[in-house]
Amino acid sequence: METFSDTTGNDLVLYKQYGNSSDAYIAMGVLETNGVPAVVDNSIMGTLLGGIPAVGSFRLMVRRKDLDLARRLMSGTEPGDE
Repeated sequence: METFSDTTGNDLVLYKQYGNSSDAYIAMGVLETNGVPAVVDNSIMGTLLGGIPAVGSFRLMVRRKDLDLARRLMSGTEPGDE
């Protein structure tokens, strides 16, 4: 079996998990405003259930090469950060 390895750093990695879509999309907006492309994973499950909390969490994904920048940009700006 062949394993694919993205040497460009463009593969998606987990930046952070959120318990609700609002927090995930706010964080995504902050990152994208600062030039870091991001995507929220599990957003379909959250909207299909209409008002019922999604199973699992909302995962904010960024490119591997942008992960350190995302952490620096969001440092101290999210609930629970000090």
